[in-house]
Amino acid sequence: MSVAASAERAVASLVVAGVTKSFGSRRAGHDVSFELARGELLAIIGPNGAGRTTLLTMLAGIRTPDAGVVTQQGPNADKRIGWVPQQTAIHSKLTVAQNLRLFARLEGVEDPDAAVERMLEQTGLQERANDELSSLSGGNRQRVNIAVGLLADPPVLLLDELSGALDPNAAALASPSEDLEQAFVNFLRAGGH
Repeated sequence: MSVAASAERAVASLVVAGVTKSFGSRRAGHDVSFELARGELLAIIGPNGAGRTTLLTMLAGIRTPDAGVVTQQGPNADKRIGWVPQQTAIHSKLTVAQNLRLFARLEGVEDPDAAVERMLEQTGLQERANDELSSLSGGNRQRVNIAVGLLADPPVLLLDELSGALDPNAAALASPSEDLEQAFVNFLRAGGH
């Protein structure tokens, strides 16, 4: 790795400082702080109700923290953080391609059609492009959800309960020797390509 590449990787892409959120007397996160550099992976784990989803929604800018700040740094700091929610945020009466095209336009993707084709290929859904979401399995709907999160090529991608509906044997992103979650980690480490 070159010195320039090492320096670029060392710069924090996401800085979280003192983030706190409460709902009445219930704390969903208190004084959360960390820095995440380009290419780093972070898992937020904890029991149900611990505030993982609340934290992720604050990182994505969907929910405002009561205290603290979330900032992006680096060359893509102006791009929105990618978000793949636990519950699919896609429209069941639209086809896979229509959903992707809709979200590409909402995200302001420069070439929505190219982005849709790229995501169909990366998620292994080319043959399902013209199928309505309502006809897909939960795992394939989750793949569409992941594709939506990746459409705008975000500098940071947040995944809430990624594998909940995915079939680990489907391996659309994996070679035969990898399980789907490891393949997704490798996919992210490779820059999403």
